[in-house]
Amino acid sequence: MLDNLPFSTEDKDSMLSAYNCSLLEFVENIEKADEGTGELYHIYKRKYLNLSFSFILDSQKIFKKLTVRGSVHTFYNNGLHNANVMSFRAFTTTLDKYYSLFGIDLTKCKLHPLEYGTNLYLSEFSDYNVDEIIQYTFCVKRKMFSYNGGIDTSLISGTRNNEVRIKFYSKSADYPKYCNNALRIEDKLTKSRGLTKKGIVFVSDLYDVTNHIILLEKHLENLSNIVLFDYTINIPRNSKYAIIARRLNSSDYWRKLIKECRKKQVYDTKYNDEVALLNMLSEKYGTNMLQKLMQYVEKQTLTALGVCDFNKFDIIKTPKNALLKKPKNAQLHIPCIPNAYNINYVSKLKKINQLKKCLITGVDISNQKKDSFLLAINSLKNLYKTDKIKFDEVKSKYLSKKWIDDDLEKQLFEIYHNIRNTINNQRIKQKKLYPPHQKQLFNINP
Repeated sequence: MLDNLPFSTEDKDSMLSAYNCSLLEFVENIEKADEGTGELYHIYKRKYLNLSFSFILDSQKIFKKLTVRGSVHTFYNNGLHNANVMSFRAFTTTLDKYYSLFGIDLTKCKLHPLEYGTNLYLSEFSDYNVDEIIQYTFCVKRKMFSYNGGIDTSLISGTRNNEVRIKFYSKSADYPKYCNNALRIEDKLTKSRGLTKKGIVFVSDLYDVTNHIILLEKHLENLSNIVLFDYTINIPRNSKYAIIARRLNSSDYWRKLIKECRKKQVYDTKYNDEVALLNMLSEKYGTNMLQKLMQYVEKQTLTALGVCDFNKFDIIKTPKNALLKKPKNAQLHIPCIPNAYNINYVSKLKKINQLKKCLITGVDISNQKKDSFLLAINSLKNLYKTDKIKFDEVKSKYLSKKWIDDDLEKQLFEIYHNIRNTINNQRIKQKKLYPPHQKQLFNINP
């Protein structure tokens, strides 16, 4: 689930409402000079629980920008910790608080690089210990892990120049009061372009559960690339693999291999072959540790999202020919049945995928990706070229008069954004009409 969720807005109403909120505590006021122009501007810093608010004002003390940072998961737990599992319903309820408490319009808040992670409680795996797992985690996609902040229970990959950095650490070391033997796996984004390409631009886009599934898929892909030595491997002494296992169980070996691959002192696929060999040994002589952790991540997250209930939990084995090609962990397919809570959503999503029409506009989107269900910018451009009447119909409904005289690119973006806002606005309206605590005449739940 999402953790650190930084965003910014230039919406004046949101900025004024947040600044005037009595919940915010004073931190400091700073006056600075712009390095380019020399013009003075002001930064007003405030906080609430674990959230930080930075208001930027110009020399006339007119609000220009608000940036909010902090873990949405910790905010859900009243600023205390993020060691438990957060459901999708809890997540959206917490997002609602940004508006109900501070008056911030999330449809006008642009996302900054965020953090997405999973807490894995290893008590159900008798052979697994979080401290040992961290000790045997070496690298990911030819980037070595290093101790994060000098803490020996926390690892982080790569450098700040990498688009995604993987954090692998003991959550129970951070919060022993709230969890035991818990492993935290986290994607720490340093750039937002990956999210933007997927249409995840504004905080309000996170009310859509399918966007969380997109984040989960990327999370699993990152996890599959981690080099984790399965310390449960038990190879007979007379086996030819005994020496190989000792070689693969060395951070120095992986560091040297990565360096040699970069300098082309060994052939380019050597790293991939060694990863595949390690996966094979883990499957044949160990507990298939990385695959188990991946399936645990998928099982836990999809359950938390309310998409599936799991009645079976099997390990998908590594393909037998893994040594003959670049290692690609088998896709995870754990049998699941729809939750009653999401039965309407699942059936609607299946219908959308079958018809390949935009959920809001009804426009054909069969040329878009399989998991698309809303009209994309490229489809809007194509509609403008091929069906002007239909385009004008969509434009009349989803383009504000404010942008009617702007160029085509700006109009396309605003239409694209307003289509996505429609889902969120419908949800908020429904929630106001039918609060969760209010009993309904027709209630499907017993």
